[in-house]
Amino acid sequence: MKTAEVDVIAVRSQAGVLAFGSDSEVRAAFESYDITDFDVHTLNPSRQRYDSTERGLLREALTTAIERNLKLDAVRSRRGDLLAPHEPTDQGWLPLKEIVRTLDGTVSGHPELTWREGVGVRLDWADDRLWLLIEPRTVFDGMTTENKSAASDFARERTARRYNRQLDSLLEFWSERLACQCSDLRALTVGDGIDAVFRISRATGFSWRVGA
Repeated sequence: MKTAEVDVIAVRSQAGVLAFGSDSEVRAAFESYDITDFDVHTLNPSRQRYDSTERGLLREALTTAIERNLKLDAVRSRRGDLLAPHEPTDQGWLPLKEIVRTLDGTVSGHPELTWREGVGVRLDWADDRLWLLIEPRTVFDGMTTENKSAASDFARERTARRYNRQLDSLLEFWSERLACQCSDLRALTVGDGIDAVFRISRATGFSWRVGA
């Protein structure tokens, strides 16, 4: 896909290559591999219950949709993705700044290591549906093996003073921001293929205290 320079989101699975994107761009990326069948694949809910390739495809598409529509940068990893404001000085992030006071900066003693206030996201299955799990996080740029320890110490010190009220405000902010006012979040803009379109509920999940 990188070689073909196409805007396609895809994974390999036992069923073949599963992809979101324009038909023409998907073909451009894979036609040299002798496509034998090209059809619509039904995503099986039972395969979304665990960390399958299908759920991985959905997570990649959802992160792309959030990144493109909500002015966020994404840092992807195996365990979950991190999102941070593309422009922390944008006025739209003032409500977040009111909660945490500072949205970005540089780690003391490490001018190459910068940070932004952000959120971690991942998908999980419960109550017969997919949930978007969110966790306020510090997102780093310029992290290396040499400064990884400094980044961990900084993140720990920054979040250690966050108590229930501030954490509640952060979770409320991110849940409302990710659900947003628009009805749909589109990962791609395609006219001749399959786009990944998401709708995030504004209702948040909660649980009772043990023993309550």
